[in-house]
Amino acid sequence: MAKRRARPAHTPWPYWSVVWRFALHGLIILGLTVVMVRGWEYLHHPNTLAIRNVLIEGEIRYQSRSELTEAMAPLVSGGFFSLDLDELEQALRALPWVYAATVRRIWPDQVVVHITEEVAVAYWGTDGLMTQYGEIIKPAVSSFPLGLPHLQGNDGRHRVLMNRYLAVQARLADIDLEVVGLYEDARRAWRIEFADGMQVMMGRRVDQASVERLVRMYPHIRAHREQPLKHIDLRYTNGAAVAWLNDTERPPAR
Repeated sequence: MAKRRARPAHTPWPYWSVVWRFALHGLIILGLTVVMVRGWEYLHHPNTLAIRNVLIEGEIRYQSRSELTEAMAPLVSGGFFSLDLDELEQALRALPWVYAATVRRIWPDQVVVHITEEVAVAYWGTDGLMTQYGEIIKPAVSSFPLGLPHLQGNDGRHRVLMNRYLAVQARLADIDLEVVGLYEDARRAWRIEFADGMQVMMGRRVDQASVERLVRMYPHIRAHREQPLKHIDLRYTNGAAVAWLNDTERPPAR
């Protein structure tokens, strides 16, 4: 009779071994989680690694440093890790002269702030400035740079006036006239002001044809008298009205 092959003994996995292994893994994960939470809370506590030095970089010509400091003060009073960089950058960008602000941490207790200022290209009205990106800002009038052209008109018309100013100035420079101001009233009638104080009333049409008309007429008008011109009124279809300064209106000699 053939012998039966003996079956290998089957040893079941001990039940309690599995339970303890899962329990041990759970305790380890729980411990690590507690350590991570406590560590995060510690690092982000305002008293941990307090900010001790704030360095401001950038070419700052018009923005008051005291306003920069005032805007940053409540936001850099905490710790190195609790500092909210986005919030600080937004607070700085809210200042009128600040175009962009970037903030970075330097271990272990320093914050570096880089400021990029707006670039003003014209005065707008009595209390505003137009930037190189066509936006209107309203910083303190005492901080306004000198020597910018003056634009004035209805709300929302600043880009139109700037484009017109650039075109008019480029053409009139050929007859040695320097445009320093361009004004548009409520009815959209235009007035040009020049560096010598002369003004030209253009009416509601300031197109290339009307500018060319001024270019043709101006040398003849200047040759008519040696007195400084007060204004030229081009609102007439077939002519112009011209006024010269009298002796009492002449600017003082320099």
